Amino acid sequence: MDCVGTDDWTPVTGRANWFQDFPGQEPEYRQFLSRGHSIMGHYEGQTPECFSFVEANLARKFGSEWKTIWPRVAQQRLRSWGINTIGNWSDRGVCAMRLTAYTDSIGSGGARVIEGSKGYWGQFPDVFDPSFARGLQDSMQSAQEKVRR
Repeated sequence: MDCVGTDDWTPVTGRANWFQDFPGQEPEYRQFLSRGHSIMGHYEGQTPECFSFVEANLARKFGSEWKTIWPRVAQQRLRSWGINTIGNWSDRGVCAMRLTAYTDSIGSGGARVIEGSKGYWGQFPDVFDPSFARGLQDSMQSAQEKVRR
């Protein structure tokens, strides 16, 4: 299961009225409003106002201590579903609990890119260039140091 976390924001610029009883303008829920940058879709190139329904609902359910409660709830829920590994892009705090195995992501550390390549996340690294292997090694070393803490 990847992306285990609360970092989930819904753009609401120009469409807050789509949500019945939208809480974003209530004082206690303004903390869940932010600006996001969109790289594709309807809001491409814009920074729309966004709302975290996930965090707002956690605050509704668990109160002001939701940030310390939800990681354990997430761990318990994953286990109850038979999930035995937390995938990439998940909250570091949940992974750091070391209750469930997890994967991490590494990068190529600024390796030379293939000329003319482009894509959703940017240019593709040249995996045959020596800088690619060095970048991976550096990235793995950095990741290893973070999990030792």
